[in-house]
Amino acid sequence: MIPGRNFPPRKPSRRENVNESIRAREVRAVFPDGTAEVMPTAAALRRAQELGLDLVVVSPTAVPPVAKAIDYGQYQYELKKKQHDAKKKQHVVQVKELKFRPNTDEHDYDFKKVHAIRFLQEGNRVKALVQFRGREIAHTDLGRKLLLRFAEDLIGFGAIDGMPRLEGRSFHVLISPVKAAVKATTPAPHEALPARPLSPSNALNAADRLEPAPRDPGSFAKQAAQAGRLAHALLQYLPKVALEARPQTAERFLSLRGATLDPERRIRLQNEVLGVLALPGLNALFGPDSQAEVAVGGQIALPDGKKLAISGQIDRLSVGANEVVIADFKTGTPHSGGSMPSAYLAQLAMYRAAVAPLYPDKAVRCVLVWTEGPLAEDVDSAALDAALLDVARAHS
Repeated sequence: MIPGRNFPPRKPSRRENVNESIRAREVRAVFPDGTAEVMPTAAALRRAQELGLDLVVVSPTAVPPVAKAIDYGQYQYELKKKQHDAKKKQHVVQVKELKFRPNTDEHDYDFKKVHAIRFLQEGNRVKALVQFRGREIAHTDLGRKLLLRFAEDLIGFGAIDGMPRLEGRSFHVLISPVKAAVKATTPAPHEALPARPLSPSNALNAADRLEPAPRDPGSFAKQAAQAGRLAHALLQYLPKVALEARPQTAERFLSLRGATLDPERRIRLQNEVLGVLALPGLNALFGPDSQAEVAVGGQIALPDGKKLAISGQIDRLSVGANEVVIADFKTGTPHSGGSMPSAYLAQLAMYRAAVAPLYPDKAVRCVLVWTEGPLAEDVDSAALDAALLDVARAHS
């Protein structure tokens, strides 16, 4: 004979706060005809049963508790339906991860940016991640620059929770949605999205609403664009290298990163960058107190007293004892020899307007540097003032 198992006795199911299970001595009874009356629980239960209903406590914390004469099955159904509807309306915030590599091409970058905008509009957070493999970890600045560019492109849809952080072999940044960008189930009337901050590099084009020029898919245009990116990278990293080691470092860098370029173009690019670093008057710009690819964002004051939100990146910035130098590099575009293009002046004027309030006791000098030549030219303050006035007129 198999001995019986010592299971605990099963407790009978019991509906709390319903009919005979109500423990309160008196309740405020509410009946289908709308009448409410404080009465003993037994009397309220008898009246509910006479109507063919149950007596259900719907507010047990009230004094006395509120009990309603209702069909208990119908009450349970409506309660579960309300809970289900409330759960459907709840939005669980998820963290969507997007992975990049330091050399992610433009097509993949744009593809991931479209996904990030959709995630932010759905109310989710986005984690942008740049992974490094092998010797790529020696160039973490490329990952930081890519993430800052990504965050800048998402302004108006999301805001970064903090600066990019390096953990192990990856850089990452978290971007949270802004309320104006989240798609609402019922659109709110008379409420527009905030204006996207203006990029100084496109100040006048955006004001004139000019369409961007179509990209030339030819190999020459691709090589020119790649050469420009490599020139910026060399101007960013070579100042940290000893003077006598710069030619060898530049040659090795271009042989690895610019392997698809024509050998003649690689040699020319190397000589141009080394020539820029040797230009007289730019020692402070490439000195120890200088920084490359400085992100700038905020509101600048225009001559007409209005404020304009901008977001961009300064190619090179140095802060000395008496002056601040802002440099903008022009790669692949030779100096025409005539007057400077208005777009160049507007870009530097907006950068100067953003930086000057940070250093009220220092003069701010702006320099345009052409790698072809090479040539560096200081920009007159009066020309910058006039350019900023043009920006104010274009955006009035």
